[in-house]
Amino acid sequence: MQIMEIRITIFTLVIAVAGITACSDNSTGPSETELGQATMTTSGDVEGQKEGMADFNSLDLGALYSWEISIHDFGPQTFSLSFRLLSSDPIERPGPGTYEIGSGPTDPAVFTANYSDVEDGITNATDYSTLFGDYGGSLTITESNDNQVKGTFEFNAADFDLENDQVLGEITVSGEFIANQRISN
Repeated sequence: MQIMEIRITIFTLVIAVAGITACSDNSTGPSETELGQATMTTSGDVEGQKEGMADFNSLDLGALYSWEISIHDFGPQTFSLSFRLLSSDPIERPGPGTYEIGSGPTDPAVFTANYSDVEDGITNATDYSTLFGDYGGSLTITESNDNQVKGTFEFNAADFDLENDQVLGEITVSGEFIANQRISN
């Protein structure tokens, strides 16, 4: 039971970090050249082809450090996807290589993936995560520098009912991205 409580706490922190880092503080909005891009295919509970913008960012929350790649569409928003590393120590931008996506919420070598299907609006979003159960895949970074990170990904994730300890649905997501450094003023 203690492991489940730890995962629930980490899941709550992941959602909080996603809320804090999901928006750029560029009040005029980014130009076309400042946006990264991503394309993906989803199957399972959510079927389709998706495309959107991509950026990367690191965050220092004092006792917790985060590094993430964030992908979403806009106008209207129908999905968001994040790949996140969490650690109690500072995290460097990952270099080229293949990284595990899984449920290692505080293992700085294992990314967690969270996909939110917001087709019916943000208040009715369905969240799929690799944090619970045997879900995961791989994230391959092909290029990485201060301004841009490029790569591919493939993973499966679950919509997990924490209250009743059961899987409500599953998805598989694969795609590619060119993520630019998050814009900040």
